[in-house]
Amino acid sequence: MNSDGGDMSNDEGAENQAIKGYSREIEKPYFRLTSAPDPSEVRPEIILAESLAMLKKKWDKKSSDYKYIDDQFRSLR
Repeated sequence: MNSDGGDMSNDEGAENQAIKGYSREIEKPYFRLTSAPDPSEVRPEIILAESLAMLKKKWDKKSSDYKYIDDQFRSLR
């Protein structure tokens, strides 16, 4: 419970709110966030699934090097 008697699970502050992204980029370089995420740069779950499938294919076919695959996996998290 929070100080006003409410349930904290529904009132945890803006920093814990999910961001609804709308970026359609399948490939995207990793970067560490230093501020609140911009929804235009956040990928929705469906795009992340497409990106993961693409990365798995590239890794299986050995069509990309480890550094590229690593960077792309980091950007998925």
